[in-house]
Amino acid sequence: MRKILIISISIKILILIIISLLKNGDIGGYNTNSIESDDIRYEAGALYYSQNANSIIDVDTFTYAFEQFGDYTGYSESFSLWYWLVCIITYLFKYTFVLRIINILFSALTAYYIYKLGSILFNKKAGKYALIIYSFNPYFLFFPLFLYKDQFIAMIMVQLFYYLYSYFTSNKKKYLFYVLIVLSLFTFLRDGFSVLLIASVLLLLFIREQEYSNRFKLKSFYYLLPILIIYIYFFTYNYIENSDIIQRKLLAYVIERTNNESDTIAMFQISSLSDFYKLPFSFIFALLQPINLTSKILSVSGFVGVINLFGIFLACGNILAFFDKKIRGLNFTKIINALFIITLITSLGISRHYYFMLPFYVIFLSAYIIKGINFRNTLLSSLILTFLIGVYFFTKII
Repeated sequence: MRKILIISISIKILILIIISLLKNGDIGGYNTNSIESDDIRYEAGALYYSQNANSIIDVDTFTYAFEQFGDYTGYSESFSLWYWLVCIITYLFKYTFVLRIINILFSALTAYYIYKLGSILFNKKAGKYALIIYSFNPYFLFFPLFLYKDQFIAMIMVQLFYYLYSYFTSNKKKYLFYVLIVLSLFTFLRDGFSVLLIASVLLLLFIREQEYSNRFKLKSFYYLLPILIIYIYFFTYNYIENSDIIQRKLLAYVIERTNNESDTIAMFQISSLSDFYKLPFSFIFALLQPINLTSKILSVSGFVGVINLFGIFLACGNILAFFDKKIRGLNFTKIINALFIITLITSLGISRHYYFMLPFYVIFLSAYIIKGINFRNTLLSSLILTFLIGVYFFTKII
């Protein structure tokens, strides 16, 4: 496992150096070099902060660093962990290149926890397959090189469920403390989605998988009740205080989704109850992302969309895995699918918004293809889907 992680980290650093050389040191953004792009704004704000802050914590400089760039999602008005993280790290090291290296390390940690979680949910073979897939998939190689917070969110998402299921398997109470810590971190990253995440964790605590149900002792949960009450109190207070900011973020997502709409995306978007018949197709389309159905490569994301053939394998494998009794029967699978569907409804077409959910589908795929016949079925269906996408692509450009 260590060798796989080291090789993956080395490849990412090599790609980062190549991009830097090709762009004369100005790596730029994943989608665009516009200041309206989050990753570019993170970098610009962090550089301003590092050059103008009077100390490592300078609230006034921090606020202006992002307000000057028209940060319409309102992060500069409330505590945002990722914004502070990029500012403090850049203040200490003076170079944003360090942030990219740290994001690469986050991706390696994500792969590590994918292995651990996959081993608990299924077996070590499935965990190892998931580790390899996540470490060398083109999308997961390129995306961490840029300054979006989504890689960090992906890491703590996998950590969260690893700690939860470690508690189920061991009944060690320390894992519940870890769960609360990770949930707290998530609250300061995507506060709106954290409501759903907290509800999901509480639900899993009580319905858990059948094989762990006999280990659950309600009295062992009582001593955590005061901590849980305090956490819920401060979370609720923070949510109410920043409800207007959360609404603006949601509006910004909707606006971004609208601006990113194409005829292809519109075919799969769910905008009303009458569109729910599109759900299976939206699910497949999301797992295919990023995919470039044009003849143009204008950005790194466009290049990744061309070479990301693995997305086809991921989508086909997960559709087939849905019919696997072991995978489909897990309460964990039901919870993840529910969270993913909610994310698709608000963000289909903006692949980075559901990037943090993809590790779980890498795990499901790995658990499915460890059987030889399942691997062959997935490969065959992938070839068919590749042919259909190719036909669609050529009809668009002709």
